[in-house]
Amino acid sequence: MGGRTACVNCTPSLGSLQPDCILLSKNRNARDVPTRVLIVDDNKDAADILAESMELLGCEARVAYDGPRALQIAEAFQPELALLDISLPFMDGYELARLLRQQQPTPRLRLVAVTGFGQESDRKQSGEAGFDAHLVKPLDFDELEVLLKRLMAS
Repeated sequence: MGGRTACVNCTPSLGSLQPDCILLSKNRNARDVPTRVLIVDDNKDAADILAESMELLGCEARVAYDGPRALQIAEAFQPELALLDISLPFMDGYELARLLRQQQPTPRLRLVAVTGFGQESDRKQSGEAGFDAHLVKPLDFDELEVLLKRLMAS
């Protein structure tokens, strides 16, 4: 299969996704990235664009805009990876991470904080809540792709 590139156009006003064009290669091994990804962010545009980006990487993506809905989706969908915003309505991403770990205690579920909070104390709190990684918005999609590959290899 030849190397193909897909382009997703984002508007700068989305805040969470800064680039005008995100280039994602479609030439990859199916196990380089997770098969099922849950994205949770109350910024609907950012969540939907991130889901589309994950689909371009070959993932099946589901989106929730709050913690309670994320728990419902996760129970049926059984994601391998969840990308969680920290500032969510009804429950924060830390509580959601803990509840997802309880709901899916298998070590296959990888949790990634995707947040505007980037201080060392924020990263520490993410780790204590059960996150496997912490990414700061706006996302660098090259960094995200490398992280996905690393998480899938572990």
